[in-house]
Amino acid sequence: MIAVLFAVGVVGLFMDWRYVRRGGVQPTVSEKRTVWIVIALVLAVAYGLALLGASARGMGFLAAQVTEVIVFLWSAWRSWVRSSFPIPSVPKG
Repeated sequence: MIAVLFAVGVVGLFMDWRYVRRGGVQPTVSEKRTVWIVIALVLAVAYGLALLGASARGMGFLAAQVTEVIVFLWSAWRSWVRSSFPIPSVPKG
């Protein structure tokens, strides 16, 4: 199930890249900062679990799952941004 979310997230990242390249709304500094704070908190929890003696296999599984969820949530947020601020179409001719 998580792999499906990750695949959807990667497709969303590609769509967002195209949207920004065509002149769409770029991620704000606060959005980027929030993602980095979440990543730092996840690393802190992982470090704490490692100090408590968590297995390497469990830590790898946790890292993979958290990465997939973060990619999906970022992609879902940017999907909302793309739908709220569409790029105006230029009429041909």
